Amino acid sequence: MNDQGIKQAVERYRRKFTELQVEPVRFPGCQSPRTPQERLAHCFAILPDIVASLDKGEREKAKELLCFVRGCLWSDCIFTMDELLEGNSNE
Repeated sequence: MNDQGIKQAVERYRRKFTELQVEPVRFPGCQSPRTPQERLAHCFAILPDIVASLDKGEREKAKELLCFVRGCLWSDCIFTMDELLEGNSNE
């Protein structure tokens, strides 16, 4: 997935969080979300970090964060694995 594909995925997930009326809330590293809603709120809050990482040339960090968000979206049954992987082939 190229940088543009990552940014498109981030925008897609931003729209989904907005549709689900999730409010972005960042959790500190020493605290874990206790509910699926809190987990999604944290994922929403870190979407800008993915784009910022790309803009700083930190592509691997951006991909790690994206994978984390995708894992949460899958485990909370928001997207299927096939839906999450759409667009990955735009190398």
